[in-house]
Amino acid sequence: MDLAKVLGIFLVFFALNSQADEYGVIRRVVVFPIQVPEEFIQASESAWWDVRERFTTNKRFLLASKYFMQKKDVFQPRGSLTPADAIILGKLLDAHALVVTFMVKNTLKMVVYSGEDGSLFWRQQLALHQSVRVSKQLSKAAVSLANDFIASIPYQGVQIVDPIVGQSTFDENGKTYAKIEVGAKTKIAEGDQVQWVRLTRINLEPLFGEGGRLSVFAEGRVARLDGIHAIVELLRAKNVAQLNEGDLARFPLELKHLKDELAMEEELQRRIEPEFISSDIATLNSQRNKDRPLASSIAWISGILAYLLLAF
Repeated sequence: MDLAKVLGIFLVFFALNSQADEYGVIRRVVVFPIQVPEEFIQASESAWWDVRERFTTNKRFLLASKYFMQKKDVFQPRGSLTPADAIILGKLLDAHALVVTFMVKNTLKMVVYSGEDGSLFWRQQLALHQSVRVSKQLSKAAVSLANDFIASIPYQGVQIVDPIVGQSTFDENGKTYAKIEVGAKTKIAEGDQVQWVRLTRINLEPLFGEGGRLSVFAEGRVARLDGIHAIVELLRAKNVAQLNEGDLARFPLELKHLKDELAMEEELQRRIEPEFISSDIATLNSQRNKDRPLASSIAWISGILAYLLLAF
């Protein structure tokens, strides 16, 4: 095992243990040019712009511009990143997420890394049709992968401070409300259920898959829509003071719509059905506090470190 990989493992280990094991909203995203054989470079440039456009459609993400990436001298196709590379690029570009797309033989792969700790957010691949020229299908395949990533994100909004009242929550007519930014072109409607969630890592698998855990700590329903925001009436919470700017909000019906329309795999579609409609907030919070989320990760890394010690 080379030194770069060893360093990467240590970086992930310390990065994961330096934070509260809890992940926030993905806002700032960097999409690197697509890595393809030389004969497909022209098609890959068009596909890159199409992927960027897909990420900006619903106004949930802020994408690094081509000029910004060129100025930072990082505008180049990239394949898989080591944790060390992802952390360095994340800090250099001030990015929450790094998206790389690359071809391996006749398969197009996309991987999304955390720009903060270098861990995996998500990964997926799509086999290209051998009977169709790669240049004719590259853009569609890349956008399909981007759609699948967007559908995999387990939350659909983030709580913000209402600029008028200057608070995370506010009262009207004896009811408590919060303002949630949900983006554009959603199917969220008045009356939809809302769940405030904590997203934590439980192992080193992709966070938006087997590596993450969601815990509900409050519930509400959409009272009204206001542009790219939803005004949500708080119905149940263990402690209203727990609701703060930056909290993640899950809209189960919107999540189902996204999975049905964008997810590529039936297995993924099944997994994202609203699998928990909490009957008791306190019970869910107790469960969340009962286990240490990184136990599996630490055990895995300990095994690797033991192997390295024996190897050296």
